[in-house]
Amino acid sequence: MRAAIGLAQLEKIDSFVKLRIDITNMFLDVMRDWEYLIPQKTPEGYVNTYWTVAVKYELKNVPWQEFRKNILILVEMEFMSLGH
Repeated sequence: MRAAIGLAQLEKIDSFVKLRIDITNMFLDVMRDWEYLIPQKTPEGYVNTYWTVAVKYELKNVPWQEFRKNILILVEMEFMSLGH
């Protein structure tokens, strides 16, 4: 049974990977103007499937914990404004 489920998921793997890439591109578009967030580079000739989105935080005057807390508040406010 598990093998059948695994095979069925493998048939959809391209669409799963495309969805992760599309979602990551949305994140990267939002972060484009934030020079203090440096996205992970994908070497030419490679495809990043973005299991996670990695960025380097380089804002010196705001500790990471404070930045993270404020971003989570903004995301929650945006989510709630969409009626969720």
